Amino acid sequence: MPSIQRHRAAAGQGRGQRDPLRRAKAEKPAKAQATTPSAAAPDAAAPRAKAAPSPRKAEPARPTAPAKRPKAVKPEAMGRAPRKPRVVRGAPELEREDKAPARKADAKGRRPARHGLSGPPRPAEPPKEAARPPAVRETPRRKPTEASRYIAFHKPYGVLSQFTAESGHRALAEFDLPPGVYAAGRLDMDSEGLLLLSNDGTLINRLLSPRHGHERSYLVQVEGEPDEAALQALREGVRVRDYVTRPARVEKLEAAPDLPPRDPPIRERRHIPTTWLKITLTEGRNRQVRRMTAAVGHPTLRLVRVSIGALDLGDLPRGRWREVRRKDVLPRG
Repeated sequence: MPSIQRHRAAAGQGRGQRDPLRRAKAEKPAKAQATTPSAAAPDAAAPRAKAAPSPRKAEPARPTAPAKRPKAVKPEAMGRAPRKPRVVRGAPELEREDKAPARKADAKGRRPARHGLSGPPRPAEPPKEAARPPAVRETPRRKPTEASRYIAFHKPYGVLSQFTAESGHRALAEFDLPPGVYAAGRLDMDSEGLLLLSNDGTLINRLLSPRHGHERSYLVQVEGEPDEAALQALREGVRVRDYVTRPARVEKLEAAPDLPPRDPPIRERRHIPTTWLKITLTEGRNRQVRRMTAAVGHPTLRLVRVSIGALDLGDLPRGRWREVRRKDVLPRG
């Protein structure tokens, strides 16, 4: 008997299943539970919350419109009286602020007191004159300058080509030269010969400018006997430091020129002969003749300048000077 009850209970055929009331009560809450939505289930009609956008797909910020400036409030809107326009007082003959007629001066130039206030009389304004044309500025006349002077000087050996002595060397100031003249170019201290002095700046610039190429002639005593190749190199131009000299006229003299002995005398070697050359250049660089002869292997022992342009030294004694004319230096200048 017990085994049959256990078998019915396992098959769902117990007492509770046989009772129709209990079965109906048990099925009713199950149906209600099936038709009624669960409180835990989400409402399908309710709007879903929008998920936050991903930082990678975030939209760029839109520019905001600039804030508008507040409009100016007129004084009338705030209960204040409007400001009166500022009136600038003009000349006495113009009307005043209160439209009162301008005060006029009497015959003696006095004006009536204003608002009962007395004061010193104002002087009458002088009548305006008619506008005058601007005065024409006259060009000042140049004062007549002193006459141009040209001095040919035979510079001795050991004298600087300037009037100020330096380092114990002699200068031009000891030779009683005319005042206001200056050397047209330089002649080295250890060189002799013709030195031109003048107060004509135009002539000096013309002589020194390499563009004009005025000739300068020198008598040069060199060491040794230059051959024809050395002479030809001097004629065509030799390289001296960082430049090549211009073509020159070079002539070998057969006999020594008629010149007074130098004081002090040159240094001579017993077994080495000397040669005299006449070199004419169209440029005057610093110590150019000495560097040219040294470049071909024949150092210069004595150098005497005998001409500048058309001016010759002639028989002018050493340390003396004579006055010449401009056309004696540059006939066509």
